[in-house]
Amino acid sequence: MNVKINTIIERQRAVISAVDYWAGDAYSSKIDSLTEHEAFRRPVPGVHTVAELLSHVLAWRRDSMAKISGIGPSPLGMDSYEDWIPNEDLMEKGWEHLKQEFYASVNTLCELLAERDDSFLLGRPQGDERSYGFILDGLINHDIYHLGQIGMVLKLIRSLD
Repeated sequence: MNVKINTIIERQRAVISAVDYWAGDAYSSKIDSLTEHEAFRRPVPGVHTVAELLSHVLAWRRDSMAKISGIGPSPLGMDSYEDWIPNEDLMEKGWEHLKQEFYASVNTLCELLAERDDSFLLGRPQGDERSYGFILDGLINHDIYHLGQIGMVLKLIRSLD
């Protein structure tokens, strides 16, 4: 049985698109109706835009997928360009494209996990001291943390109009 893997998949999908998510709105209800202007608007100097936050979450999901796929250690780090891509660079990509990449990454992650069993969670990626289970649990917590930040940024943006 794959009870733990299935729970991780269910939690990952829930934080992205559950209608009745336990922590409030899921990502889809926060970002799907945003205009390009709202997504790239910085509410206060020094505060990330929704697009920057979404790109950051996407970068760490990609990092986890690389580890799960056995590609090896990722170059992603706290000081890497991909960790916090500047808003101006994200604008060139466009909001719709960024959202598509975000949603596609969730599907890809869940597909990768569905191919594995619970024993996989005890293994460790090459060059990493943490187990896959630890990494995947952290990824969900990371998603929830930044979902809260997106909610705050949206409140700030909408208070400006």
